[in-house]
Amino acid sequence: MDTDYQELVKLGVAANRAERLIQSELPWWRKKRRRVGRQWPHLEVGGDCLRIGKTTTKQVLAEQIGKRGWPLVFSDEDWKDNPYLKRAYAGSAASLLNSQLWFAKKKRSQLTNISDSSFWIQVVNPEMDWAYAMTNFLSGNLSERQWLRYWREYQALGWESVPFPDLLIYLTASVEVLLERFIRTARDFEAADEKYIRVMQLVNQRWLRLAEKKRQVLVIDTNHFDYSNLTGTARAREQLGRQLFTRLAEVGWEY
Repeated sequence: MDTDYQELVKLGVAANRAERLIQSELPWWRKKRRRVGRQWPHLEVGGDCLRIGKTTTKQVLAEQIGKRGWPLVFSDEDWKDNPYLKRAYAGSAASLLNSQLWFAKKKRSQLTNISDSSFWIQVVNPEMDWAYAMTNFLSGNLSERQWLRYWREYQALGWESVPFPDLLIYLTASVEVLLERFIRTARDFEAADEKYIRVMQLVNQRWLRLAEKKRQVLVIDTNHFDYSNLTGTARAREQLGRQLFTRLAEVGWEY
């Protein structure tokens, strides 16, 4: 029996909902980016869960790239512009569905016209947007009908025409660290408990196992260094930069 299914049921997820994840196609339609002439790398930042430090990791990477004098453009999640987000956290299932669709459509728009003339960093890969919605379905926050609508509209966005990044940077941590980090850094309207965090981690890591087999992924264990803390030492910030540049060199990017 699938170990993810067993874990979900142990966590209290309804069996029929857990089966939906196990039986569903994972979002895997994006093709490798074609390299033509001199281009700069495209990066995306994802991770196990919300509040793990994705945006701040982007800031640290931007700092390290800037020190080398290289051009950089980045694209943030823009959660403040989501008109449904706060009502979604207040318990409105309709707003939750609309919020999840807003993030997916916004991400598709952000990834439409990416320049090759600079480093590009996208905060939150679109597959993680799918994982947020799946987590809310597994947690009972979205109905079966709402999930099916989300899945139809997500697939219809045409991800097959959006290249996969040259490198996905994936942040991971233990559930205990993730929960502590969430409690410490959550926005005033955000809510999550240990079960929700573990379910989201499981969903994201299920997709990650597929990604690691087919694309370039840099997994960074943040258990012993909290990248969401901007007061992190200069040495640790430089170490993150070295990890990035070393991995890019390994896959053929030299500047």
